[in-house]
This record gives sequence, C-alpha cells and structure tokens, in this order.
Amino acid sequence: MSNSKSALKKIASKHINKWRIKNPIQSRLNGGILNHLQLEDLTVGGFENQILLLNDFEKEIKLVKNFDKEDEFFKKEILRSIKLKNIF
Repeated sequence: MSNSKSALKKIASKHINKWRIKNPIQSRLNGGILNHLQLEDLTVGGFENQILLLNDFEKEIKLVKNFDKEDEFFKKEILRSIKLKNIF
C-alpha cells in the first residue's frame, strides 16, 4: 500500500466516524450502531455543520499527493462525492 493510499484511508476513516456521529439514523441504515436516543439534527445549524464537515474532508483530501493512477482515481471519486453532497 502506498503512502497516499494509507493517508486517504486514514482521512476517510476519520471523517466517516464523524459523519456517523452526526447522522445516527443514516448510519444505522448503512450498518452502524443505532442510538435510539439520538436523531439527526435537521436544524439550519445541523446542515451548516454537515457542510463544514464536508469542507474539512475536502481540504484534507486535496492535500494528499498521489503516487499512482489508483490513488488518483480514489481521490477524484472522494472529491466528486463531496461535491455531489455539497450542492444541496
């Protein structure tokens, strides 16, 4: 595994964990642990926090240097996914 893959994996894991905490119901639907006492924050502040989380994720991913085509593809897919989530 190249250093960039390792860096991409660490960054993705960190942000997935943050996302699961902020989205307990969606997390459960995707195989996470359900916390019956917590729901998504559907307030304006909750959506703003989601946008900040995605922006932080994007900044960290962009800093990773790519070493091969597979790394480059993975990085582009992550950035494309962030862009799609941020248009709403």
